[in-house]
Amino acid sequence: MVLALLLAPASVALCQNAADYFSRGLQEERSGDFAGAITNATQAAALQPDFAPAYLLRGIAEEGRSNFDGAIADFDKAISIKPDLATARKNLALAYKGRALARQSANDRPGAVDDLTKYFALVPGDAETYKLRADARPVPQGLTAALADYHKYLSLKPDDAGAWNDLAQLEQKSGEWSNTITDYGKALALKPDDAMAYLNRALAEKNAGDLNAATNDLEHNIRLVPGNARAWFELGQIEQSQGNVRSATDDYTKAGELKPDLAGAWLSLAAIKCTAADWSGAVADYNKYIDLNSGDAMAYFKRAEAKEKSGDLDGALSDYDDAIALKPGFWDAYKNRGLAKFHAGDATGAISDLGEYLGQHPDADLLYDCGFAWQNIGNLQNAIVDYQKALALKPDFADAHYNCALAEQMLGDADGAIADFSSYIAEKTNAPDAYNNRGILKAGKNNFAGAIADFTAAVRLQPDFIDAYKNRGVAERLSGNFAAEAADFKKYLALNTNDPAAYNTLALAEKAAGDLDGAIAEFNQYIKLVPTDVAAIKSRGYLHFDMHSFVDALIDFEKAGDLDATDDYVRFRIWLIRARLGDKKIATDDLVNYWSERKTGTPNDWPSMVERFLTGQMDERELFAATGEASPDTRTGCKCEANFYAGEKRLLDGNKAVAKDYFQHCLDTGEKKFTEYASAAAELKFLNAAQ
Repeated sequence: MVLALLLAPASVALCQNAADYFSRGLQEERSGDFAGAITNATQAAALQPDFAPAYLLRGIAEEGRSNFDGAIADFDKAISIKPDLATARKNLALAYKGRALARQSANDRPGAVDDLTKYFALVPGDAETYKLRADARPVPQGLTAALADYHKYLSLKPDDAGAWNDLAQLEQKSGEWSNTITDYGKALALKPDDAMAYLNRALAEKNAGDLNAATNDLEHNIRLVPGNARAWFELGQIEQSQGNVRSATDDYTKAGELKPDLAGAWLSLAAIKCTAADWSGAVADYNKYIDLNSGDAMAYFKRAEAKEKSGDLDGALSDYDDAIALKPGFWDAYKNRGLAKFHAGDATGAISDLGEYLGQHPDADLLYDCGFAWQNIGNLQNAIVDYQKALALKPDFADAHYNCALAEQMLGDADGAIADFSSYIAEKTNAPDAYNNRGILKAGKNNFAGAIADFTAAVRLQPDFIDAYKNRGVAERLSGNFAAEAADFKKYLALNTNDPAAYNTLALAEKAAGDLDGAIAEFNQYIKLVPTDVAAIKSRGYLHFDMHSFVDALIDFEKAGDLDATDDYVRFRIWLIRARLGDKKIATDDLVNYWSERKTGTPNDWPSMVERFLTGQMDERELFAATGEASPDTRTGCKCEANFYAGEKRLLDGNKAVAKDYFQHCLDTGEKKFTEYASAAAELKFLNAAQ
């Protein structure tokens, strides 16, 4: 700063010593020895306190040392002594201006503005200082005043393109896009090749929603500076917002090539690739962005999502870890990491992370996911708790009702499961599985009619629902409707030919329904598939016996005897069949031999009584007396068997009338589960038909 120093007028009477000090100080100030000048000016003022030039000289020297506070104090003193001292006023103004610049450099903006305002009081209308004060004003607090200062400056210097640019940037901070665009226009009118002004006006036009104008300005910028990566990036953003994804991709790629450290370009490219489901490409671009911004938690989160979509669960989990480490309250990251852990098979970890999220954001869907995770690791009680929490938030959450019902069903809470399956069914128009499961529960509570109704609904909704046909068949059997059971198992086998046991069940159902030929056919099919099933072979043998197909029956019972040499009742049937076929003596010898080598039971157990009766070692009276020795829980069954075998021996003797009585007494026991009961009923049917 060039400072002016006017010497005191000649008429001023000077003390000789003060003048000497002043003269010496003046020489030192001119030579740049500000410290010496201050010392001599101080001596002059001490000798003659009303000597204004001494204070003026010292102020100039203080300003030279950048001690603006001291300079201002001395200039004020000089003016107070000699108000018309123009040089002091001029230098005081310059001191205020100098201190203002120093304060602005020290970031004391209010102090700088205050000094420049004092400068204007001394030097009004200084255009450059309006601009200085505008730049010194703090933003946003002093934004309005800064705009006013720029307008005053530009009213004095309207051809300053740089100032119009500066004013536009201030307008931009205030969000006054229209004024911003206008000011950049004035700057460009003065300097048409100002590439940065085109870029900045484009940003303002973009914010104002005039994307076409913004595009034109960006293209103008690129024509002036083809390598301006920022312009390519901004152009890409506009293209992307307008749905021109391909052009946006090209623009972002160009920006990244021109400026590889332009992080926003890689971030935007990654977002576009995620939208296009190009997960590997998105991960590659997120990698470039994160290399430049390793502290951006959201970038790790987004890259984790892309990795998860591409099947890289381990990589996704690592990125979710980083996102949470950078932002401990990143609840969405907890949520996504929890879901990723579940998919990776870590149900316990999933529950922990989802719990963190749910602690801040109760969410029915995530509570459902937690319930599913608990269910997956076998903690059904906790699963039910979370399903019920989900339902408290979202009562019509059908899937939560369904899975809660499954958990309740597995825990044996039939009533709770039925209620939840019912809620699911009420919310879903097509719920065959729920009907089937509810039917199973109702059957378990002996509500066979309700069970059958549910199984019927299931097959109505899904005609190929094989399990529902099977389950309905079982419910029909338990309710005593064997014909309906047989019909359902036929439908089941039409859909599933790979269940051999179902042929056996169908055979038993047809037998119970009275379709003996059908039962034989199904037994044949089953035994063909499972030729060593003793129970099925015996069942077919009993059926052949009851149909008086004694040769076929004998084949079955001999086969059964080969497979299980310890079954006493198979031996009894073989004796009856061979006796009916005329080989009673041989049959008796064989049965006696079998009993002599019998490896099960005791010598005086109930089967031994039957063996003695059949082989002639015991008469009817002794046999029936033996039934009285049986335990109370088996006595009725023994009577059923005794009447059957007594009836069979009477038939062999030709006494059909007494045989009928015995067979009827067998039925009177009510032991319908005994094969002897079924055979007695068959014998009565033959005897009655023969009359």
